[in-house]
Amino acid sequence: MAFAALMALLGFSFHLRNDQAVVLNYFTGRLETELSLVVVGAIIIGVMLGVLAMFITVLRLKREMRRLTRCNEKIHGELVATQANSSEDVH
Repeated sequence: MAFAALMALLGFSFHLRNDQAVVLNYFTGRLETELSLVVVGAIIIGVMLGVLAMFITVLRLKREMRRLTRCNEKIHGELVATQANSSEDVH
């Protein structure tokens, strides 16, 4: 909670010190807004893209882990069966 309050305080002070107007020209129009809002928007978009990339990687790794777990269980079953057959042959 203290970290969030500190971040809010830093963000507010950043906004107060960077309140200059900037013009964003994009493909279909033009937007005039404050510099601090542009920076915060860019940070938010960057964080969202990073979370999306992380989420995709986590899903891929979970799928790989399930595949390897199934493979491990199959091999373990074969090992147990082989050990059971070996012990029967010795006696």
